[in-house]
Amino acid sequence: MGRTSRNKEKIIQNAVKLFWSHGYEAVGVNDLCEATGINKGTLYHFYQGKEEIALEVLDFHFQQLKNFFQSISNLSPKDRIIEYYKLVSKEQKNIINVTGSARGCPIGVFSIELSPKDGVLQKKIISIFHDIEVFFFNAILEITKNKTYSAKTASEFSIFLQGALLMCRTQNSTKPLNSLQSYFENNLKYMENNFPE
Repeated sequence: MGRTSRNKEKIIQNAVKLFWSHGYEAVGVNDLCEATGINKGTLYHFYQGKEEIALEVLDFHFQQLKNFFQSISNLSPKDRIIEYYKLVSKEQKNIINVTGSARGCPIGVFSIELSPKDGVLQKKIISIFHDIEVFFFNAILEITKNKTYSAKTASEFSIFLQGALLMCRTQNSTKPLNSLQSYFENNLKYMENNFPE
């Protein structure tokens, strides 16, 4: 890998950390240059501005999520949902242990800062949230064989998970996620009991 490629990779690696810890709006181009150890000219050689970097950061997070979904695709639908919940919980606990603060969902952190003028970023985030909901929908549909119920419950699962992650960041605690565990377990048990194969 050449120096040019390494610089571009370093920009994204540092942007991932800074946007998640401080928020998108709070991080400027100067912060990215300082963290990466490059000058503005080098940064602007690769990117037109912070929005373009943010799009790559969102792609980075989404690719990690897609890789995880692929890695659990052979599990039962119930276990896929449980493993996703475990991943999210473990990630938040690890971050608190390392940094002392909960970060919430990296994609959610972006979403709460956006205004209508951030149309490109907003579309990207909506697309990612949609794919998370589709993950839930497909798993629930496998269990219930009921599209209406699956669509409604997938939306609830996605919304409640994002809400819990936001509360984790707000309260600097994983307690909101701990509370959500019984919600998922009870709903999955309900599905198994009321939608027999």
